[in-house]
Amino acid sequence: MTFAPRGILADTRSEHRRPTGQPAASIPCGLTGDGLPVGLQVIGPRFAEATVLRACRAFEAAHGLAQPHAKLLESLAAIAASP
Repeated sequence: MTFAPRGILADTRSEHRRPTGQPAASIPCGLTGDGLPVGLQVIGPRFAEATVLRACRAFEAAHGLAQPHAKLLESLAAIAASP
């Protein structure tokens, strides 16, 4: 992660999309065998925020990802609890 020029937290892999005005969203998709999170990035045409969000919701519904994975929540809790 990097900080964008105006102090906005930005993902370096999607930063090149921002000047074009394309909406983007990242969907958590699960975990690798080592317990690392995996995500899917959906990028749409300009002014198509609703389309991007509908695509995300459809993907989550089709893959049963509407609720966070228990293992991911456990991992995040362990990270948060560590010194």
